[in-house]
Amino acid sequence: MLDKVDPDLITKFEALETLEKLDALFDTPDKWHQGHCAKTKDGMITGVFASDAHSFCVIGGLARVSGGNIENVFYSASANIFSYTIGKKWVWIPTWNDADDTTFEDVKENLAKAIKNARELLR
Repeated sequence: MLDKVDPDLITKFEALETLEKLDALFDTPDKWHQGHCAKTKDGMITGVFASDAHSFCVIGGLARVSGGNIENVFYSASANIFSYTIGKKWVWIPTWNDADDTTFEDVKENLAKAIKNARELLR
């Protein structure tokens, strides 16, 4: 029976699940930041899986919620969906995340759009 499962469907579902987890991770503005993958509550740089990690950039957050390493996250379906959501074509997420005019509200708004886009891919 599992041989009939479409691997693309699994990838799309995992992307949706990852984006929803990222949205939940960024539940308050202090959980998102610019400049580094992960920081402690007092603003010190730390690893995305460190117990003291408190806030994340979009890529760091994707790594944290997916359990993947940073390099793999760049090529993940969830990152691709988010990237296409923030631009009409593929956009380098760290550049967008760290831009002076990117706000927490932008992140949340685009995450909502990316989740909607991921759901559309499952139809």
